Amino acid sequence: MLNLMLPLSLATSALFGSVSTTAQKPETHLDVQPGLWQWSHQTRLSGIGFSEENTECLSQDMASMSLQEFVSKLDPACSVTTNEGAGGTIAFSLSCNGDIKGNATGTLTRSSDQKLSVQANGAVIFDDDVSAPFQFNAQASRQGSCG
Repeated sequence: MLNLMLPLSLATSALFGSVSTTAQKPETHLDVQPGLWQWSHQTRLSGIGFSEENTECLSQDMASMSLQEFVSKLDPACSVTTNEGAGGTIAFSLSCNGDIKGNATGTLTRSSDQKLSVQANGAVIFDDDVSAPFQFNAQASRQGSCG
């Protein structure tokens, strides 16, 4: 069975965060409004396509953190680097070296205060010498307050 954690980690980190443009926080800090968020992703791993869609309540304490903090919560063996972006988009590179190994590059775009998307390409590495390429697209939008 293929381990899908790396592409799904990308989705989660991108979808529950947006690029902050305030003077107090660096551009890689993730801030969203807490509330009800609908998210979906479409992924191809070694040519096999799958997707997921869900609606979740995002609490206040999860609504603000750095991209690295979020990735580390998903897997402490992962690190992320970013390049300065323009117009609400940043480029990122993700590297994981724990039980799940792999690398990815992509972009995180904040279309508005309540709408995000991410695109990424990378590879999950199995048994130190076998890799599986993946392509990933995800979207998220705030639906309102949690009920």
